[in-house]
Amino acid sequence: METTKPKHEEVGKYKERFIRWQNARIQQTGFVNNLLIALSSGILIWQGQSLSSGSIDLRNHISYGLSASSFFISIVLGCYIAWIRLADFRMTADVLRSLIESSPSLKDKEEQATRKKMRADAKRYGENTISYLPIQFLTFIFGFFLLAVDIICNLF
Repeated sequence: METTKPKHEEVGKYKERFIRWQNARIQQTGFVNNLLIALSSGILIWQGQSLSSGSIDLRNHISYGLSASSFFISIVLGCYIAWIRLADFRMTADVLRSLIESSPSLKDKEEQATRKKMRADAKRYGENTISYLPIQFLTFIFGFFLLAVDIICNLF
């Protein structure tokens, strides 16, 4: 089976598309992370106000307490994701800066090794973001489910 290489113009178009979609992916990841933090925080505040007003007694509502714990974990994970994303961006910027500042004729083994380690670190940070975001989402959904169960049980 023959594979044909794309023309140089097509590669340029694909690179531009990739850059646009990569930017959209970065923005959407941040949006989802921020949304989950905001929703979890809002629900956790509402739960706290319900407790302080006396309308909820945790001794009778274990799912309510577990739900609050799940929302808290979702917030902590969201903050951790934001932190590692920041580290990823900083590391990537440092790699690019080192490429700009170093002369191609001055590339030595040590500099290449350092840059390779920086790229590996940035890749690891990106992989952590991708692996922790679904966990953050699942803890939010679990907390929401437990809260819904508690509310429904109180209605009947």
